[in-house]
Amino acid sequence: MSDSSGGNDDGGGAGFILGLLTGSVLGVALGMLLAQKAGEQMREDLGEQARHFGGQAREFGAKASDRYKQASEVAAGLADRGREAVSQAREAVKGGAEELRSFARRHDGETDVDSSSNDEADTDAGDAHRS
Repeated sequence: MSDSSGGNDDGGGAGFILGLLTGSVLGVALGMLLAQKAGEQMREDLGEQARHFGGQAREFGAKASDRYKQASEVAAGLADRGREAVSQAREAVKGGAEELRSFARRHDGETDVDSSSNDEADTDAGDAHRS
C-alpha cells in the first residue's frame, strides 16, 4: 500500500510545484496588466474629476465676482444716499440755527422794550399808590 502511494507522491509533488509556479507567473502577469489598466483608469478618473472641480471653481469664482460687484454697487448707492442725508441734515441744521438767530434778534429788542414798559408801569403804579 505504501508503495503505490509513494509513486503517486513523486508525480503529484512535481505537478503541484509546476502548477504553483505557473499560477504564480500568471497571477503576477495578470496583476500587472490589471494594475496598469486600473492605474491608467485611475489617472483618467482623477483627471476628469480635476477638470470637473476646476469647472465648478471657475463657476463659483464668476458667481462670487458678480455678487461682489452687486454688493459694491449697493454699498456705493447706500453711501451716496447717506452722504446726501448728512448734507440735507447739515443744511437743515444751518437753516434752523439761522432762523433761531433771526428770531432771537427780533425778540431781543422786544424783550427790552417790554421790560422797560413794565418798569414804567410799576413806577407809575407806585407813584399813584404813594399819593
